[in-house]
This record gives sequence, structure tokens and C-alpha cells, in this order.
Amino acid sequence: MQEQEKLSVRTPAGLLQQIAAFSAHFGKYRRWVSVNLAENFAEIGENMRRFQAGFPEQVGILAQNGWFISLDTPLAAIYPVADLFRAGNVTEGHKQMCGHFSRIRQDIEDNLTTSFPERRRILQKAFRAHDAGDYELSVPVFLAQADGIAKKILGVSIYSRKSAVVRRMGDVIANIAAEELEDSLLRVVLKALPLTASTGSGAQGAGELNRHEVLHGIDTQYATELNSYRAISWLQCAAHFDEAKKCSNRRSQKVGQADVPKP
Repeated sequence: MQEQEKLSVRTPAGLLQQIAAFSAHFGKYRRWVSVNLAENFAEIGENMRRFQAGFPEQVGILAQNGWFISLDTPLAAIYPVADLFRAGNVTEGHKQMCGHFSRIRQDIEDNLTTSFPERRRILQKAFRAHDAGDYELSVPVFLAQADGIAKKILGVSIYSRKSAVVRRMGDVIANIAAEELEDSLLRVVLKALPLTASTGSGAQGAGELNRHEVLHGIDTQYATELNSYRAISWLQCAAHFDEAKKCSNRRSQKVGQADVPKP
């Protein structure tokens, strides 16, 4: 008796059997992938929501210690450094932030001198003074240039705490911020901070950099590497307002172009 031909992929029946088996296996795998992706995306979404919810507090902690960041700062590093300050490990917190701004110092100078060509010579000399350790010169110039840049965008002094002025700044921020994280970064300047506090307000503590006391000759002990990096961070923050406004204008132009009916 001739041996019955076995089903194989070479026969139509065998091919159909293989396809059915593969389809069943693939269907199970697809459902597994779908379930796991859904769970992973849900977890990622929840982590992002928690991150965004706590972000203003972390940014505020950094600002209370004299540090200001932009979206160029690695977001994953913000919480750990804020935790250092929160736990009272101030020295290590400052060390981490100085290291960060040391790494991006050239990028900041390049961006500033490109964005503000009318300030190029002033900024270049201030950065050279910083690199040379001439913090007596670098700190006041960084702070003064931040004044001018911020006022150009906001139309008012960024240091004023008058309710009408603060409200105006808040309106500008609401108009130019692209999304929630950027809004939190910009809106931190509206808070009572050691850097922006007026003399005698009690907002600044010992060892804190205060713009008013430096530029008005009251503080004669400000010339440190720490304060120069803090001033660079404040200058970068002011420049972030300019970039946010430019991006906002570009978005408005695109919307306007989209609204124009085609002939």
C-alpha cells in the first residue's frame, strides 16, 4: 500500500494549513503586542502627567536657589537636582548646576550673539571675563544684559512686582508660551525670588545673588564662579522669552497663511 502523502507546504492543503497556523500565532502575538503597547503608553502618559504636574514646583525650587533653565536643559536632570536642594544638599545642587552650565556655556554665548547682534561685543567680553575668572566684571554685565533683553520682550521691567505689571507679564507669557512646560519655565519670573527681590524685602538670603544689590553697588562679595554661572542662567532665561516670542510669531504667520483662501 502506497504511503499516504503527507501534508506539506508543497501541497495546496499543506500550504493552507501552514497559513492557518501562522495566522493563529500571529493573531495571538498581535493581541499581546496591542495589550502591552496600550499598557506601556498608558504608563508613559501617566508618568508624563505626573512630571508636568510637579514641574512648576521643581522649577521654582531651582529659581529659589538662583538657577533658571530653558527647554535646552535635560528635563530628566531637573527633578534630581531639585531634590538635592529640597533635601538641604545645597553645595552638591550648585555643583551639578555649575557643571551643566559649564557644558553648555559656549552654546549659550553662540545663541545670544546670534540672536542679539547689537549686544555681541558686550556679551563676548562678559563671557571672556567669566572664562578668565574676572567675576567682578562678568556678573554685572550678564545681569544688565538680561534686564535689556527681558524688557524688550515684556515691555516692562521684569523686576517690578506691581500688580498691573505682573499681570501684563503674565498675559505676554500666556500669549507666547507654546505649551505647558514652557509656560512654567517663563512664569517662574513672576514669583518672589532672591535674584529679583528689592533690597530689604527679605526674599534674598545669605549667599544668594541679588540683581539690585549687585548693580547698585551694595553687594561687594558677589564675585564668585557660582554667581557668574547663576547670572548666565538668568541671561539664558531672558533670551528664552525672545525665542518664545519669535516662535509664537511664526505660528501666528502659519495660521494666517492657512486662513487665506486659495484663488
